[in-house]
Amino acid sequence: MAYGKRRFQGSPLEAQKIRRRTPPEQGAALVMVLILTTIALIFTAGMLHMVTTGAQMSGGKKRYRTSLEAAKGANVLVKKAIDTRGGTNPDPGNITLSSCLANKLQNATAAWSTSGCAPCDMTVTMGDYNICAKVVGTTVGNSAQMNDLVITGVVLSGSGNPQSGGEPYHHTIEFEAQHNVIMRERAILQVLYQF
Repeated sequence: MAYGKRRFQGSPLEAQKIRRRTPPEQGAALVMVLILTTIALIFTAGMLHMVTTGAQMSGGKKRYRTSLEAAKGANVLVKKAIDTRGGTNPDPGNITLSSCLANKLQNATAAWSTSGCAPCDMTVTMGDYNICAKVVGTTVGNSAQMNDLVITGVVLSGSGNPQSGGEPYHHTIEFEAQHNVIMRERAILQVLYQF
């Protein structure tokens, strides 16, 4: 007898009986491999989804942080314009002042005349970013300081009733920084100034 293939040497009816006797577990290995492959594919798809979602969120945070820094930088320039009460432009190369700015800085919100005003009270250009600064509220105060209290401290040496110190103006200003090309790079910042 030669080694290798064995041939069944009986009748065809006996061969059919032997084939029927083979266990039905021969297909179980294929089913297990398919189940494990499916589990591996689901795990791989989940990992790819987490990696791409993380990259998208990281990019979104970076764009927001960059826009927020541009708005904070414009905040410094706008502060200089507020110190002049909207009268003179502290940085003509980077800031454009609207004609309504002085009115908004010197009057209470209810007394504003907004006819003919631009949507932005101050426009600041910083690199690739345009920042729109808009005065959204003003509370009028008395910004005059008492020289007696500033020079001598809180106790007056002279007689009479001391006058109280000045009450400052409060300006609420909203900044919207947006990239010139990539419009999704945008941040909004609201600041309360005391003058």
